[in-house]
Formats: sequence, structure tokens, C-alpha cells
Amino acid sequence: MKKITNKFTYLIYTCSFLILLPIIFLPFLQEEKTFVWSIDGISQHYPILRYYGELLRGFISGQGFPMVDFKVGMGFDTITTLHYYVIGDPLALLAIFITPQNEVFLYAFIILLRFYLIGISFIIFCKYWEKKGISVVLGALIYVFSGYTLYEGIRHPFFINSMIYLPLLLIGLEQVLRRKKPYLLVAMTFISTISNFYFFYIITVIAVLYVVIQYLFNYHQYFRNKIWGLIATGLRTGGYYLIGMLMGSFLFLPVVYAFSNNGRLESGPELLSGLLHYDKKYYLSIIQEFIAPGKIMEYCTQLSFISITVVGLVILVCNKTYRKLCLVFFLAFGGLLIPAVGYFMNGFSYVTNRWSFLISFLISFIFTVTYERMFELKVLEKILLVFVLLGYGVATFFFPSKGIVKYEFFVLLLVISLICILQIKWFVNKSWIREGMIFAIVLVTIGFHGYEFYSSHYYGYVSSFLTKKEVDEYTKKGALSLLSSTKKEELENPNTSKEDKLENDSFYRIETYGEMLQNEALCLDYYDVSGYYSLMNQDVTSYFKELELFSQRDAYRFDNLDNRAILDALSSVKYFATTNRGTVPYGFQLCQVKKVDTKNRYLYRNMYSLPLGYIYENYILEKDYKKLNALEKQNAMLDAVVLDNENDHVKKTKQDMSIGIEKVDTKITPDQNVNLSNHEVKIHKAGAKITLEYASKPNSETYIWLERFNIKPKIDAISTVRIVNDKKVIKTVKVRSKYYDSYFGKENYLCNIGVQSNNIDRKEDKSTITIKFPTKQTYTYQNLNVYRLDMSYFTSQIAQLKKSSLQNVEIQNNKIQGNVTLDKKGVMVLSIPYSKGWNAYVDHKKVKILHGNVMYMAIPLEAGNHDIVLRYETPYLKTGLIISAIDLITFILIMKYQKMKRKLIHITED
Repeated sequence: MKKITNKFTYLIYTCSFLILLPIIFLPFLQEEKTFVWSIDGISQHYPILRYYGELLRGFISGQGFPMVDFKVGMGFDTITTLHYYVIGDPLALLAIFITPQNEVFLYAFIILLRFYLIGISFIIFCKYWEKKGISVVLGALIYVFSGYTLYEGIRHPFFINSMIYLPLLLIGLEQVLRRKKPYLLVAMTFISTISNFYFFYIITVIAVLYVVIQYLFNYHQYFRNKIWGLIATGLRTGGYYLIGMLMGSFLFLPVVYAFSNNGRLESGPELLSGLLHYDKKYYLSIIQEFIAPGKIMEYCTQLSFISITVVGLVILVCNKTYRKLCLVFFLAFGGLLIPAVGYFMNGFSYVTNRWSFLISFLISFIFTVTYERMFELKVLEKILLVFVLLGYGVATFFFPSKGIVKYEFFVLLLVISLICILQIKWFVNKSWIREGMIFAIVLVTIGFHGYEFYSSHYYGYVSSFLTKKEVDEYTKKGALSLLSSTKKEELENPNTSKEDKLENDSFYRIETYGEMLQNEALCLDYYDVSGYYSLMNQDVTSYFKELELFSQRDAYRFDNLDNRAILDALSSVKYFATTNRGTVPYGFQLCQVKKVDTKNRYLYRNMYSLPLGYIYENYILEKDYKKLNALEKQNAMLDAVVLDNENDHVKKTKQDMSIGIEKVDTKITPDQNVNLSNHEVKIHKAGAKITLEYASKPNSETYIWLERFNIKPKIDAISTVRIVNDKKVIKTVKVRSKYYDSYFGKENYLCNIGVQSNNIDRKEDKSTITIKFPTKQTYTYQNLNVYRLDMSYFTSQIAQLKKSSLQNVEIQNNKIQGNVTLDKKGVMVLSIPYSKGWNAYVDHKKVKILHGNVMYMAIPLEAGNHDIVLRYETPYLKTGLIISAIDLITFILIMKYQKMKRKLIHITED
């Protein structure tokens, strides 16, 4: 049997893998679910993979590669923004085959292919260390279907790439330590470098620790001076590692630059319990969920292994043979117990244990190594197994636990009982029965483990995923699809007037309300004002944060511009799509209504939209701009461009920025479940609310301002507060405590609750705003006020900005051109996020691009007619390509030199 398993290891693994797939993922078939997660899956991974497929097909067909695209955020760099998800990932190249008919199936296929390759990589690692037999197959299956993979594998598909790379990278390191050829190390370092910068950092830390441990246990004996030996070993392995990394500079260097300008770095959460320990609940969860496939614990600590792995750990602890492996495991597992380790492994940002895939790898390898000893347990090992069972029972039944944890106690009891039965002498000469039973135990428990994790009858994680119909609704039937159908009708109807036609030959953006999808422009092929990417330009983050936009959900996500007329105009928003007519911003007129399924969808045109480039005659210094409140900042950008430094093309503004802003007398009435006093809001019951009554006024926007609004208790909580006006316009504010992992220092929320009326003849009316609280909680606040913004100043200033603007705009791959005429000199602001990648040419002469209005670009212009050309190139892309080329040539020369050296030594010896 051993000969058969050794010869057909990969075939047995493949067959076992295929048997387990329909069992584990049966809940998806039963409930007709796809692998598209309802949060990041539909907002990021799925649309980005679709979009990447379009990019690849366009590139192959000779259309070029857009290094910047207005469908990506508000015009973000495609390479650095999408690298985190797809660009550089070898498996993501399969996106080139995506079609409208197969997209959800290909998305799932790529995920399952990753699962399969994880096991193949593990088998290669085991064979390198001369591990053979069925234990290698079973270890591979345990690695593939560990809690980390089941949870992250379909939630964030690319997270598990590192599980494929790690075993091969360790083989490469071992090859270099043994003074053999470094090709595998260089290749795997290169692939890890270009695949994902975040996990490359984690893998690099693991690689360094591996070299140090191997040196201390195995290779120090070859050096007289142990310290020098460690340095020399580190330099040799690190040198080849560096070669592989530098080979990936064409992607790595641009991404490092983008990461250094990432808005996510501006601030982070405070540590709840410090860096030395977690709370008691966390440690209890580690015990309970070590084998229970419940929802993964806090801080992304993902364990959840099948019960038989506990037997392997007991054998590991009780045998001196495995001293080194035991030390490595407990060092790694100990890292899960100390927040400082998670903080370090997350790049000193906040505490998270996404590196816990290393534990999955070690557990699986420990099972493989200790497999043979499972048939001959010592007395001490049996006693320890009983204590483990009793300890798990105490943690399960004497402390709060989920039902799924209790199921796993009985599974553990059954598995330990079966292992003990295998110790009977009758089985000694019947290896095929023993191994068959272990094989069955592993397959059955893996199948049940995965099924109960996903199934609605147990934990029910499948409910977090979408059906194909839901995916199609998000990506094909959203409010933005109105634009496509409207344009088609216009082409077919020659009687459509010029005024009613949608713009086809100018730059414009679209804003939405009532849609749940972010990054929808990637699927619907339009420019919008949302962005949800892990790498977000810090200028964009600062812009949204300073204007206190509640729609900025995180430092790396914004959903819209809060339907604020000023911000819409300055961002070239031409159209507004909605399912609720009460949400329409000031100055928008209805141009289309369509019924999709049971909902009416409305499309509006902005009468005050500004083009891609518009001219200012005044400026305000950014240091003065920062002193204003959020409403005054909006007004400031209507009159003057915000600049870092003085500029003689514009005059310093003297405008009072508080023009049109009025604080409204407000009656605040909490219900019986709310205690409002001493700048605290104490909620006694979920669903409690506060009502604000005020006098609304025509021709104005109404804002509610939550100033320094925080969750009071020292907990890592997030609360979604709903603000509703009397037109049923709903705005949701994500309030985070300072200890929540995605906290980024946001405490002020200025929320546009809508426009009363554009009819200036109407008298003031009484209106109400209701603030609804979802859970029992205590909040603190500085102020809770209602403001009105009279729109008269807005309309006059927009007319002024429109006097001179960029005309005849043409957008091509990495190039924008147009022309402008100025009566006198000024500064043109382009509603394009500022980036070092842009170069501007005025009348064929290169000019310096300035920061304008915090996140946009600005160009000083003299009076007269000007041709404007903008060209984009990903920052440090060329530099990275040059370094990659030089590094590749250097590596080839080093290998040739070493080959020649070996030949000379061989000739000399002969």
C-alpha cells in the first residue's frame, strides 16, 4: 500500500480533493449561492476581476494598457490600486477568459484552483523532506481545508495565495542553505513580490525566522565563529532573496510608493488591551475554536482544524524526536497569544493575525510527521489525550459556547476513541485497515467540518454570499444602467432634442443613492464618485475627512459625495441616479424614469455641473483653509482654489466663507429609551431614537452636524446610526470606537439631509430629522446641530467658474487633451486626483502641476488661448523596469560565473 501511495500521491490527493469539494460546498448548491461574498466580494474582488479581464483582452488586442482610469475610483492608478487584488497574481491572469456567461463560474473556478494548488505545494514540500505515503496526502487535505482557507479562501480569494507560495519558498531557502542552486528561491521570491505586497511582507518575516532557526539547529556547526556564521548565512540567503525581490521591482517599487502615500496610514486604532495580552474572551475562543468551525475569532485569528490534528500535537509534545518542530510550533502559536506579534506582522498598523495561515501549515506538517506514531501511542500520550478531551469539555460546557463547539466535542471524543481502538494488537499486522480507518476519519471529519461551517443548519456562513441573480442585479441592473438604456434610445430616436440628449462627447461623472454597490463603475463602464480600495491616495482621504463626509466609511472607502451640490459641481458630476426622489441634490432636473423589477429608478441631470477643467481667479492657502469648518471649506472652494503656496496667477481671496451658512434653532426630543445629558447619549434599548424639529427654508440644503461623536465605552465596537428626514431620505453613519480596527480618527460627521425646495416663493416649513440607534450603547458628543446653506451664493459662483473652462476634451489611454481660453491669467483646477504620475504640457511646454483643492490638480495659466495635454505614467514604473532588467541580467551573470567556477574546480581536480 505504501508503494502505491508513494507512486500515486498526486492522483490520490486529486481524487480525495474532488470527493470533498461537493460535500464541503454542498450548502452553496442547496441555496443556489455563488462564491461572491456580499461585502468585499461584490464590491471589490468580483468587479475587479471582471475589469482586469477587460484590461488584459484590450492589451492583447493592441488597445494598450490604461495606467490611469476614471472608472477606478475618481481616476486612480490602475496598477498600484489593483495590484492588491489581481495585478501580479499569476492565477488572476485567467480573468482573460471571463465572459458575461461564465463570469461567476470562472470566479469560483479560480478560487477552487487556488485550493487545489495549496495541497500540491504542500505535497512538494513533504516530498522534499522525504515524507511519503498516505500521511502526505492527508496532511495536504488538512492544509487545504483548514479554517483559514475555508474562511478567507472565498471571502478574500487572494489571501490564500501565500499558502501556495510558502512551502515552495521554504524549499528554495533550504536549497540555498544546502549550497545548492538558488533558482527556486529567486523564482518564488519574485512571484511573492509581484503578487501582493502585504503578504510578501508576512512571508518575508517567516523566511527570516526560518533561516535563523535552521542555522541555530542545523547549520551553525559548519562555522567556527557562530556569529559570523549567522551573518554569512543571512547574507547568502538574503542576497538571493533580494535578487528575487528586485526582479519584481517593476511592480514592487510603484506599489511601495503608493503605499507610502496611502490614506490608510494617516491614523489607526488605539490598542484595547495593550500589546502584551488580549482579553479573556479571546483566549477562551482559541481553545473552543481550535477545532470548531465557527466564525473565525477576533483579530483574524483563524484556526479551526479537524479533531485528529490534536492527536498529532500530543505526539509532538511527548516525543523528543520532534524537539525542533515542537519549539517552532509553540513559538508560532505563542505569537497568537500576544498582540504585539499581530501588530508587527500587520506592518505596525493595527493588531491582526492574518499570518495565521502559518499555523495551518505547521499543524498539517505535524500531522504528516507524527502520522506513523498514531498507531503505537505511549501511555503518557493516551493520558494526555484524555486530559485534552476533558479540558475541551470544560471549555465547551462550563463556559459560553456556540452549538457548533458542542458538536465538535463529540467529534473529538469519537476520533480519540477510534485512535485508541487502533492501538489494539489485532490491528498490528493489518496496516491497510489502520491506514484505511485514518484515511476515512480524515475525509469524513474534513467533509463534516466544512459542511457544518457553511450550512444553514449549523453555523450558516453560506448566508454571507450572493446568488447569481443578486450578483447580476448589482453589476448589471443598478441605477447607473439607466444611462446605457437612455443613450441607446436616443440613438434610435432622431427626434430627441439636443437639450434632452445625454452627454456623449464630454467628461462627466455620475453619483448614486439607493445602491448598495461600491466600485460599480468597473462593471457599468461609467465614471462615478465612489471608491473602495485598500490603497487609497492620502489626498483623497484627507479631502473627504476634512469635509466631514459621512459617506467616507473608512480611510480606504467612500460611497459618494453625500449629494452635496457644491462638491458634485466641483467634481464634474453631471448625472444622479436614484431610487428615491427625495434624495435629489440641489440643481438637478429629471431626465429619465424606468421601472426595473419592482423599483422605479430615476435619472437626473445637473444644471450646475462643471467640466473637467475650470478656472479660478482667487486662491486660499491650505493652512488657512484648514482653519475653516466643513461648510466654510465648501464655500471656500467655490470662490478660491486651495493651494499649498502663494501663486501670482491668482489673487488672495477676501471672501467671507460663512456666507449663506445659518445655524438653525432646533428642538431636540429623545424618546423614553434615550437619556440625553452632559454631552452623552445613553441608549437603553435597540431602536431608540432622537427627533430634531426645525424650520426648513426653500432654496437651501439642510445639514445635521455630529461633532466629536464617539462611542464612549472602551470597546472595539462599530455602530451604524441611521439619520432619516421626513421625506424618508436615509443616511447611515458608521460610528467607530477608537479601538475598532478600521478606526481612522474620524469623529465629525456632517450629513446633508436634503433640499427643502427649489421654489423660493414658499414660506418656511417645519421639518424633522430622526436619529435612530441600532443597539444599546453610550455615545459622547460635543455638538448636535442643524445648519442651512442658502444656495444663492452657490449658483452665482458656479456661473463665475464656468466662464472659462477646458473645452474639446479627449480622453485616451494615459492621455487627456483639450483647449481653454482665458481673458486674464488664473489657475485651472482639473477634477482629477493629484498624482506624481501626471505630467502637464501647456502649448507643448511642460509645466508644474500644483495641488488644488486638497485632492485635485491645478495648472497656472496666462491669459489667451492654450492647448492642454496631460500624460500619465505610473510613478516609478520605468525605474522599476530598469532595476528589474539590471537585476535579471546580474542574476544570469552570477549563475554563469558560478557554473564556470564549478567547471574549473572540476577540471583542476581531474
